[in-house]
Amino acid sequence: MKTKFFVGKLFCSVQPSCPRTLVPPYLRKLCEIYLAFRSLICTFAPRMDNPFKLVAIMWKSHRPRRVTDMPALRNNFWLRRKHYDAMTFYGTIVTATQDEADRMNSKMTSLKRHEMIHMLQARSTCNSWTLFYLRYLWYYLRALPQNRRVKNAAYKLNPFEIEAYRHMYEPDYLERCEQGAVEWKQWAKLKPRQRRESLSVQKIFKM
Repeated sequence: MKTKFFVGKLFCSVQPSCPRTLVPPYLRKLCEIYLAFRSLICTFAPRMDNPFKLVAIMWKSHRPRRVTDMPALRNNFWLRRKHYDAMTFYGTIVTATQDEADRMNSKMTSLKRHEMIHMLQARSTCNSWTLFYLRYLWYYLRALPQNRRVKNAAYKLNPFEIEAYRHMYEPDYLERCEQGAVEWKQWAKLKPRQRRESLSVQKIFKM
């Protein structure tokens, strides 16, 4: 595939047949760095779709309140390694398989509802994807010590995940929380150990 690089007003097609004399040295160097970086990523992720697609999604994203439905696409580089089926990324659902992406794009599945709940949670996090991810990371790090007791506890004990798993099978939950899902705030008030004990009783996860 022909790779194109744009700098200022000069549009250069980077390919073996491109006359080197037509390309300024600084631009040719930038193109070489770009191709080397792309080649490096594609070497370690040969089955991944365009690795820069996620950057484009983040750049073009809208605030959570402006998102009414989230399209799904396949990008299995990170998901396969973490054994996750899907994740919400700035208003787009990234799945590990194309079949799962097609199912989500054709109908509302329980997994898609799970991801849509994350979108509603972002609405209640100052209507900001970035603040949502920062909070998510903070809760994840706080629960890391629980991994010694429960496998993948840092993920399971995340308040955002607890709410999403509790209500992913409720067809009317998205309508009830249209202005923002806030149950996670109640779970966030508990310490990770308290969340683990509570979830063990409720049997939401295998603790």
